[in-house]
Amino acid sequence: MKTYLLTLGLCASSFLSAQNLPYAFSVLNQPYEPLTDSISINAGEIWDDPEYFAPIGFNIQVIDEVWNQLLIVAPGSLCLGDLTADSIHLLMPVLEDICDVGMSTGTSGSPISYRLDGEPGSQIFKLEWSNVGFYSEYDESNTNFNTFSFQLWLHEGSNIIEYRFGPSAIKGGNFFQFGGPMSAIAEDFANGQKNAWQNLWYTSNDPANPTIELMDPNDFMSVVPLTGLPASGTVYHFAPLFVGTEEIETIGLNIFPTWADETIWIQTGTNTTIVADVIDLSGKRVMQESIQSPMHQINVSALPTGVYFIRIEGLGIKKFVKR
Repeated sequence: MKTYLLTLGLCASSFLSAQNLPYAFSVLNQPYEPLTDSISINAGEIWDDPEYFAPIGFNIQVIDEVWNQLLIVAPGSLCLGDLTADSIHLLMPVLEDICDVGMSTGTSGSPISYRLDGEPGSQIFKLEWSNVGFYSEYDESNTNFNTFSFQLWLHEGSNIIEYRFGPSAIKGGNFFQFGGPMSAIAEDFANGQKNAWQNLWYTSNDPANPTIELMDPNDFMSVVPLTGLPASGTVYHFAPLFVGTEEIETIGLNIFPTWADETIWIQTGTNTTIVADVIDLSGKRVMQESIQSPMHQINVSALPTGVYFIRIEGLGIKKFVKR
């Protein structure tokens, strides 16, 4: 790829204070379903350094920004809400220099499309990159034999972000920018500057059970990518450790005590069966509990001492300290 709209080139810049990922990260396994009856974004155009627009159809909060549209920019799957802002957040289902396989065939073979599913209030925006290739392979040999597909899902109301991986055909060579694939979320990226961000979290090591690491813009040699593309049906699920104003005002959630040795009571005010996740400061889910009554007790005695969050999707998040 010749030019990047949002430059991720290897050039040193200031590295601001690192923070914990503001999402609870987990890996799900669900069958990959290619989008049908979707709206084409590239409309048969062969794309390399894309700059495409897609309306989300609802408001979603990404860290501390509210998006109602997506801009897809180079290097292929970088998504943001406002191209004109000085500081922006980025969603990167695949942090790779990808391109249309039509670069080598002359006919577009990598459609980008989106679809909106569900009822208002709980809709899902689905965006798919299908059968994409690597620009580095095209640049090296004028071929695109290595291909893969993936999707970005945005969930209305819960603000959940998902990166979903589909079938791949990796036939040889290593065309990954960092020696292996990775997914990422970037916070406060300085638009137009090289390697200037507050935090960039990326997936590392085993694609079936990755860790979340911070990328140091001054030391790219320390980046440890995934050891391979995630298998088809793998879902990287990011559940926010924040709630929107509407959720706080309309739905009650309470826990006590907030300093606990052995047990914590969760008060939900509903008899509906719901799932509570206990999340540590790194964003990793360490416990999951099914709740079937308005008042429920969970045993946290096995947890190491530290700060944790209890998150119930659609209700909110509460913090507690395990002593």
